[in-house]
Amino acid sequence: MVARSKKATFSFIKDRVWQKISSWSSKCLSKAGREVMIKYVLQAIPSYVMSIFRLPNTLLDEIEKIMSAFWWVMVVQAMEV
Repeated sequence: MVARSKKATFSFIKDRVWQKISSWSSKCLSKAGREVMIKYVLQAIPSYVMSIFRLPNTLLDEIEKIMSAFWWVMVVQAMEV
């Protein structure tokens, strides 16, 4: 069963995405490597839960912001070098 606050119930998904990104931030990844990590690892984390439950849009927006920040911060850093 899902508790009254769906955002609180499914916040573990956002936490797992953040943990993965935090572990990758110290590694030197190419653009292709970051793209693969985002597409096949980060987007796979919420997929199973989304196949069963309807997640709140606010939670999905937060997860998307985390992924796009990871992508664009790394792109900007590469352009500065």
